Amino acid sequence: VSAIGLFFSTLKSEKKAKGTTVIKQSGFYALKIMSSMIRNAKEITDTYSCSSGMSSIEITNPDGGQTVFDFSGDTIASNSSSLISSDIDVSGASFDCDNTETPPTITIEFTLSKGDVSDPASFASESFRNTVSLRTY
Repeated sequence: VSAIGLFFSTLKSEKKAKGTTVIKQSGFYALKIMSSMIRNAKEITDTYSCSSGMSSIEITNPDGGQTVFDFSGDTIASNSSSLISSDIDVSGASFDCDNTETPPTITIEFTLSKGDVSDPASFASESFRNTVSLRTY
């Protein structure tokens, strides 16, 4: 009986480890894309609406095109294309924009989770945060 219990315990641990790995990879990928594009942006499109707790932010890219990063809904989107898998949940997501300094700084913050919160053996969660200043201002 203890061998069977050990087997199932190992399976649950592997499931949680996989979930944690997927979350970390997805979170770092999304954070890297957003941070890099914001850092290299020409400008924040509407600096007058720059504030804390924003669910989206629009930037002007070096080529003059516009990119909108959006946390509304249950995803992280770039021009309405999701940067994360649909089976990952997003919470506590916001852009904190501070335009009192030159160049403006943007803090990107979100938490990703996967699995059933009522089952600690399969639930994984990770928080991500980065502060970026526009390079070309």
